[in-house]
Amino acid sequence: MPSSLRPFFEATGVAVIGASANPRKLSHGILKNLIEYGYKGGIYPVNPGSEDILGQKCYPDVAAVPNPVDLAVIILPAPATPEALEACGKRGIKAVVIISGGFKETGSGGQELEAQCLKIAADHQMRLIGPNCVGLVNLHNGLNTTFINGLPDVGGIGFLSQSGAVCGGVGDLVQGKKVGFSHFLSLGNEADVTETDIIEYLGDDPNTNVIAAYVEQIRDGRRFLEVAREVSRKKPIVLLKAGRTSAGARAVSSHTGSLAGSYSAYQAAFKQAGVIEVNTVAELFDVSMCLDFQPLPTGKRAVILTNAGGPAALTSDSLSAHGIILEDLEAETREVLRQHLNPAAQVGNPVDMLGGAEPADYAMAVKQLISDKNVDIVIPILVPQSLVNPAGVAQAIVDASQGSTRPVLTCIMGDISVNEARLVLQGNRMPMFVH
Repeated sequence: MPSSLRPFFEATGVAVIGASANPRKLSHGILKNLIEYGYKGGIYPVNPGSEDILGQKCYPDVAAVPNPVDLAVIILPAPATPEALEACGKRGIKAVVIISGGFKETGSGGQELEAQCLKIAADHQMRLIGPNCVGLVNLHNGLNTTFINGLPDVGGIGFLSQSGAVCGGVGDLVQGKKVGFSHFLSLGNEADVTETDIIEYLGDDPNTNVIAAYVEQIRDGRRFLEVAREVSRKKPIVLLKAGRTSAGARAVSSHTGSLAGSYSAYQAAFKQAGVIEVNTVAELFDVSMCLDFQPLPTGKRAVILTNAGGPAALTSDSLSAHGIILEDLEAETREVLRQHLNPAAQVGNPVDMLGGAEPADYAMAVKQLISDKNVDIVIPILVPQSLVNPAGVAQAIVDASQGSTRPVLTCIMGDISVNEARLVLQGNRMPMFVH
């Protein structure tokens, strides 16, 4: 684990340079998040115009900040940032997050400012995240240097993003859904710390089971290959690449000042490094959640358990397209299902219990299917109807799956009526998907 990155995630004290008492300022939100999410280290707002902000004593400059302090967050206009960074170096701070925009993403003038900041950091042996970023969160210790409103649950997904907007949007997307994260961070322009550095760090982090990444460019392809190949042997890396088309590449360049590069080259690199590439934000977190929550299958044989034929047909098509096989069930399994299900139920594969299937039917069937030697993956499907409570079916699936070494991936078709079922399943580390 790169020790130079540790203060970003395990800081003993944080100076917020440019902290504001104005609730409409981003720096106010950062200070508020540091206070409210349980961070136990020192919190030091720096603003010569205030005596205290949100009950925290305010300091006129970073030189006046007491020990311990090993991380600074700068939220100042871009032209004022080099001077603040120099002051951090003289204070002995070794890790700095620059939230401010106005650097290379704005053109040559901003590029010169960014280069100046990078030189100051090198002179003082500091590490930088940003500029032009949202900040970062360690959900396991409450260190939150972002201005994002609300956070996801604590868990095992380490998420990094080269887009602050994607980072903030994802935070809102996953809140309240029992999808757990270890880290949540935005890298911005990557003047210093890159996606590869963070993947290397999270690869050794004991609280991270899966690394999820939104990436627009990789500047050092050789190092990425080396690090990703090594890390993917220990834990999965799931990656969403933007800028795959010429239009996407132009969009990437316009907001970060970076060049996206040849997508075919990226695809080859991801394959060589063992990276799992996905196509949408929804896929990024569906896949990451599965890998965090469930054991890996030992083979490619799946069984579908359903109360409706149409969704089972769609699932069968999707499985086949991805090389997953619907194997025949063992004769003993089919016989037990016949004895307990509706006489008109189909006990092949898919197992169609028909529309009247109740929680007890799902519980019985899941128990039988996870013990079938011809099954590597169990996929229960429910289409909600008026006589069956989706949350009750979810709990039945949870109870029946206890101790299973096979992954159980539940699909409940719908929206309004399935929220409680999602909380039941994902609160018990069982992923739920919607058609």
